[in-house]
Amino acid sequence: SVMLGRKSGVSTRIAKEFPNIVIWHCLNHRLQLVLDDSIKEIMHVNHFKIFIDKVYTIFHQSNKNQIELAKISKQLGIEIMKIGSVLGPRWAACSLRSTLAVWRAYPALHHYFHSDEKYLGMAARLENTNFITDLALMIDILNEISYLSNALQAKNVDIIKAEKLVMGSIKAFQMLGKEKGPYEKKVDELILSETFKNIKFVKNDRFTGLPRERLLKNIIMNLRKKLMDCEHLKTDCSRFQDRNKLQFFKFLEPDYWNIEEIGVPWKAGEEELLIFNDIFNYQIDINDYRDFVENVLENSQKYAIPQSIQRAKNIIRTIPVSSAEVEMVFSNMNIICSQNTSHLTVSNISNIMTISLIGLPLKEWDPILTAERWLKVNQTADDAQLKMKIASEDINQKAIWKYLT
Repeated sequence: SVMLGRKSGVSTRIAKEFPNIVIWHCLNHRLQLVLDDSIKEIMHVNHFKIFIDKVYTIFHQSNKNQIELAKISKQLGIEIMKIGSVLGPRWAACSLRSTLAVWRAYPALHHYFHSDEKYLGMAARLENTNFITDLALMIDILNEISYLSNALQAKNVDIIKAEKLVMGSIKAFQMLGKEKGPYEKKVDELILSETFKNIKFVKNDRFTGLPRERLLKNIIMNLRKKLMDCEHLKTDCSRFQDRNKLQFFKFLEPDYWNIEEIGVPWKAGEEELLIFNDIFNYQIDINDYRDFVENVLENSQKYAIPQSIQRAKNIIRTIPVSSAEVEMVFSNMNIICSQNTSHLTVSNISNIMTISLIGLPLKEWDPILTAERWLKVNQTADDAQLKMKIASEDINQKAIWKYLT
């Protein structure tokens, strides 16, 4: 609501000052909302989340608990420290790390809970085959969500490529619905392994397993419905406000075309281009578009792209689909604005951030040119003006010191 609130959100205020701006909600944050919406109505997932959160609380509420667990297994104790909250407002990678930490520390967790009467209920939960199966399923789901999240953070991802990535994840979840994922396949073998020999697994229907099919269907439905819609966009184009999908972008991308149903002139595509023109205030030449369609129909693997079409494609690429790069900038700013550099001005901070973001890698940077430019403005220790300045400052300091002694 702070960013996209209809009355006083940041996007609404920006749109008032710049009516033609196109505001796109970060896909990584929308991906997390998709996951949240998918599990919101499934009570079993909430029970799973509460249990993982409780494990996190136990081992972070006191150093004593952490030390006791480390004594059981030093290696697994390190993994336990990585357990955090799951399925919260943070990005998917955080939830994945937490569930993987529980998976790797499973025997140590059970040993710790089983040896303390206060936590026998927690130990019983770990002994339930439904729980370890659910944990494996959640890791497989979060793995795919994390892959998609990381892919969307790449600098070269535009809206068209982002939609292809989303469709790839939808296919992956559809395949997961038909057969078990990598971690689910390991469950039976793991239960019988030497590592888990001290855990007496039973199937306790008191803690029912996750509704696997329903959960995966919810995720697929929300990925299709919410991730690439346009409802949140702020723009002055009335025709654009009535759209739920970015269909008009696809008419510039032959990968989405059904070649057998297309002819020249392609009226459906030309109508969509009018919406593109209204939004981006850029007129695509109709004759260029017809030449483009004809080139694709002649050779769909290797075709020439007219200049106005190429420029329209470049315009699409200017729309950022993720705020990951912006958040990296804020992270850089926190490093730059340390206690030791608190005297830096806003201009200096801005310059340092610019260099850190788009400057050459240190190995490729040649400092000679910069040093020569700096020397030309009399910034040297041998410069006579600098020596006179230092000498005069020394005289002034000595004169003031006489009155203080």
